[in-house]
Amino acid sequence: FVPYFFYLFRFIFFAGVGVSMNITSTVAIVPHYFDKRKSAGYASLGLGEGIALVSLPYLLKSALDTYGFRLTLLYCSPIAVLSLVGPIVFIPQQQPQESSVEGSSLLQSYFGSLKRLVSPFYLFNSLFWQGGLSGVLVTGFTYLVDVSNVSVALLCYSIMGIAYLVGSLSLVAVLLKVPVNHYISQIVVNSALGAATVIMTFMNAPLWYYVWFAIMGVLYGATISNMTCLSSHLYHAKDVEYSYGFMQVFGGIGATFVPITAAIIKESYGIHTGMYYSGGMLVSAAVTLIIPALIQPKIWLPIKAEQTEAAIENNEAEIDAVSTTSCELKNI
Repeated sequence: FVPYFFYLFRFIFFAGVGVSMNITSTVAIVPHYFDKRKSAGYASLGLGEGIALVSLPYLLKSALDTYGFRLTLLYCSPIAVLSLVGPIVFIPQQQPQESSVEGSSLLQSYFGSLKRLVSPFYLFNSLFWQGGLSGVLVTGFTYLVDVSNVSVALLCYSIMGIAYLVGSLSLVAVLLKVPVNHYISQIVVNSALGAATVIMTFMNAPLWYYVWFAIMGVLYGATISNMTCLSSHLYHAKDVEYSYGFMQVFGGIGATFVPITAAIIKESYGIHTGMYYSGGMLVSAAVTLIIPALIQPKIWLPIKAEQTEAAIENNEAEIDAVSTTSCELKNI
């Protein structure tokens, strides 16, 4: 038990913390290179995960069969070191826009980015959809192994990786052509993921599994890419990395507990109940974004649109003030 506990701790702490810090800091790089097409830059960050989903399942399976668990982990270490290449070659091209909330300390900067009505709903959206999606993937994989074999499960995940790339690239292509409301997109994709999860419980043949994983891959790629864009939609340029960091924290909480409970429910009550539970989490993610939009409709608008409206209101107030002053001077 002790060696397995050590491996578990290693993955949770070292790998988990490292990957999360890597992703969050990568998000902060985008404003340095993208201005007009910033959303497309954020959306493109999700492409790497799709490439990994396509290639790694078979590579890791082959390495595990050939070298065993310990050596496979050792051989995977150089892949993690490749993440150092980006920071080495990173040369800032332009400074991101100044934030409207400037904190005097790092802690104030983090919490200053969340002083909006939508912030708690934004965080719980991440908790529900990352937790629900993790539950779907874990439960779906174990179900495939139970009803078929590991080869079918690996093929399904490779198909999902290809579809993931399609979803991410499609979103990037759309963003290069037309403006997209990422708030509404997140609600739509979360709802579609929940619906697709429920549909999976009615499929009972390998062909349908492939189709279902392809659909999930497209939606998965779209929601991962759109989530970084949603941070840019809701927060100022320099607040994006802080808000995205909070989002990663809540998403990590969901991805830690939901898959475990989904697996327990699946073993106790069957695959249908386990999938319903995970799908319900994904639908709940959509609901968390609908609620604040009903309370304050302006939340649907991107942060730039809100800034423009505020600027117009300020200009009108200044004009009124100047007019009032001029009238007073005339009366004198």
